[in-house]
Amino acid sequence: MSSEASLLRVPQEIWLHINRLAISDWSPLALAYSDRFRYWPLFDPFMEIEEVLRVARSFALVSRLWYALANEILFENIRVDDCFHSLYNALNRRSATHFVRSICFSRTRLDHNRAILACCPLVEIVVLPPSNPYQVPQRFPDDRELYSDTQLPFLQLPFLRHIYWTESRQVSGLLRKLVPVAPSLEGSSTLRGLTVRDISPSVDTDMRNLTLLHCTISFLAHPFSPATLPCITVLRLFGLVGRIDFATVFTQFPRLQELSYDVLNPPSAPTGCRSVPLPLIGLHSDLVHVVRDWTLVEDHFALLASPAFPEVQRIVLYGVNGHGAWHQVVADARFSRFRSALHARGCQLEFPEGHVLSP
Repeated sequence: MSSEASLLRVPQEIWLHINRLAISDWSPLALAYSDRFRYWPLFDPFMEIEEVLRVARSFALVSRLWYALANEILFENIRVDDCFHSLYNALNRRSATHFVRSICFSRTRLDHNRAILACCPLVEIVVLPPSNPYQVPQRFPDDRELYSDTQLPFLQLPFLRHIYWTESRQVSGLLRKLVPVAPSLEGSSTLRGLTVRDISPSVDTDMRNLTLLHCTISFLAHPFSPATLPCITVLRLFGLVGRIDFATVFTQFPRLQELSYDVLNPPSAPTGCRSVPLPLIGLHSDLVHVVRDWTLVEDHFALLASPAFPEVQRIVLYGVNGHGAWHQVVADARFSRFRSALHARGCQLEFPEGHVLSP
């Protein structure tokens, strides 16, 4: 029996699953849905796209069956770049638009973004990467005109679940267009390139249906930030930019179930703005400074254990790489009083996740 015939004995869906497993460490789809970025945000799911393309192209050389499977994988994750015309023609010529699940947009060709978006209704993930300082954006009178109802009259993205975004004035109209037409949207993640000046163009985007948000602390503090986001249940703060105002957090996100942040940001005590317990707090950091400066631990855990802070059911300790130096913190004799105080408040302290520390 020939090797081609042997391959055909296995259902195509099984081979496709095997091929996807082979790229699961780098695929934008796999990274976006991975739990390993639960407490430390994934900024760009396309960061390893070249490895995905290299492996998928090697699959195409195995057999005619794997060639067809490789093409499906290649078209699952696409980038809008200088090869736009070749990509656009290939998608339509091969009737491959229904394969597209993730799109990395161009920061300079907003019209190309619009064309790709219009023909890929099954997309689940969109990414707008940080800007290249050497690129000059295409200038339009108003980018909102590019994504208006006239230009994209019937756009619906029922499967769009995650947005990874680096805001700028040139592309704010696209974000305004994406959110209302994506009923399945779960999370919006803002990349490191966000600045206070760049927040304002998009804060009038309707984000009321979002359930998960990655953002900087400066986003919450911006005067044009939404006063409340009632459906957010998961909030993941990143960056080292200043004090965490818990009163603002609990007021802005009244249904919050899970909060994660870096312990290097000093806390500010809430003032009776949340009466229900908070199910989960995830604390993360590289912890180099934490080990050197015990006041960082003192400030956070003294607040978490105090009656001024809402009851927390679980606190999970995480490091950026592995578990960082939490081993040293939890073993320190000075930490024992916080463990006892949290236990007395009914809080379960875990390190690592799933391993409950005794009081």
